[in-house]
Amino acid sequence: MSLSAGAGIAPPEREAATLPQLIGQIDEVLAAPALSALRSVELRALTLRFEDARAGRAWTGDGGRLRLSRSGDQLDLSADLAVLSGGADVATLTANYSSRIGQNAATFGVTFDGIDARDIAAQGPAFSWLEVLRANISGAVRSGIDSAGRFAPINASLQIGKGVLQPNSQTKPIPFDGAQSYFSYHPARQLLRFDEMSLDSPWVSGNITGTSQLGDVTGGIPGRMVGQFSLRDLRANPAEVYPETVALDQADIDFELSLNPFRLKLGRLEISDQGRSLRLNGALVAEPEGWNLSLDGRMDRLSPERLLALWPEG
Repeated sequence: MSLSAGAGIAPPEREAATLPQLIGQIDEVLAAPALSALRSVELRALTLRFEDARAGRAWTGDGGRLRLSRSGDQLDLSADLAVLSGGADVATLTANYSSRIGQNAATFGVTFDGIDARDIAAQGPAFSWLEVLRANISGAVRSGIDSAGRFAPINASLQIGKGVLQPNSQTKPIPFDGAQSYFSYHPARQLLRFDEMSLDSPWVSGNITGTSQLGDVTGGIPGRMVGQFSLRDLRANPAEVYPETVALDQADIDFELSLNPFRLKLGRLEISDQGRSLRLNGALVAEPEGWNLSLDGRMDRLSPERLLALWPEG
């Protein structure tokens, strides 16, 4: 990675193979005798261009403000700017960073408002599952690195605005009114843990908890995700086939998800309803022609009244 100033063709001012090495180079500058009395710096009206070679994408921040403060060996950095990603909307981002001069370890945090889901998905495996959403997201992320460049667990809080789930332009969009998620990602174990996720959608709403193990990670993007989730307070009306939303007790799901192309394989979906269990397995695939859904199900017993309530009139 590298840092450059200006828009010309001059070589990078600072360049390193890893983030800790880059931090070390910056520390060397700040440790110079000529800068020993430096206590604070503030820059305004900054334009920042962030290029991610791994994802092949770039973002531009405008109207930025950067503040650096130093107290002894403690270094604190904060920044805020408007992010331009090519759309009509302008998102905002605020970041903070703390470290001790001479040590490569650091902590950092980011808060943002109105960022496109696909822009967040490009930031690493912890967020790759957002790639299939078409919505703006606000939230906060907190993490850090140790002296060897290993990331600490990432803790994130996301508020997802109204949008749709749509893996490609041929699939019919599945609408939702909003969602909230509190989750952590453990890089060493490649494990996502969702402590809480709430979904509000005309098709299905409820609360979700569970874990997802990432696999076949290449270039920071997982090839598959294997998860076990529990769903509570379920309310369902897929494609508005019912005159009123149907309430279900709970559901437990084991699945494998591939993102490119999108394929959701249900190993087990067990829905508890009025003391009975419906067990389903199957797959949902986003094909070039649209959605392809296959399901097999079985149930131990069902009363005629409940069957009529669950079977769409159409």
